Amino acid sequence: MKCFSLKHFLFVCLLETFENHNRTIINYFKERLTNASAESFNAKIKALRSQFKGVYKKNDRVLTIFTRYTLG
Repeated sequence: MKCFSLKHFLFVCLLETFENHNRTIINYFKERLTNASAESFNAKIKALRSQFKGVYKKNDRVLTIFTRYTLG
């Protein structure tokens, strides 16, 4: 009986997940669209941030632009 209740619980969780994300799941199979480009861009920003850790020059134009548009 415990096995049946566990399977039922997992199936309910699967249904709830599909109900919450059905548009994106179906969109992937219809159009093959993902958020991979956004994830890649975020990874590049994180890598750039890690390179500039500890650098706080106010006169550095690139760093000023970087901090203005990515950190806040």
